Amino acid sequence: MLLVNRVKTWNPAHQARYEAGEAVAVSVYSHVFNSNPALDNAGMLVLDDAHAAEGHVASPWSLAISRKTEESAYLDSRAEQALPSQWLPLLKTTPIKG
Repeated sequence: MLLVNRVKTWNPAHQARYEAGEAVAVSVYSHVFNSNPALDNAGMLVLDDAHAAEGHVASPWSLAISRKTEESAYLDSRAEQALPSQWLPLLKTTPIKG
């Protein structure tokens, strides 16, 4: 079942067949990986456009700390304890650009 574009435009019969486990859905990452997924009970799902996945999959579970604007948090010794030891020299010696 092709379940792409706006959820409101989906064929209700197609969605019902997918949800009943009678059909495989072909959809996009944004319908699965977000705070209110349109497809939250995937048993078998084919996702279209693997190159578009990074933002939808990684960003909700990522934390970015800017060395330029949050240097104290960036260099916090507690954070250093959680990092692999080979990364520590890079944190302390990499020049801040900009």
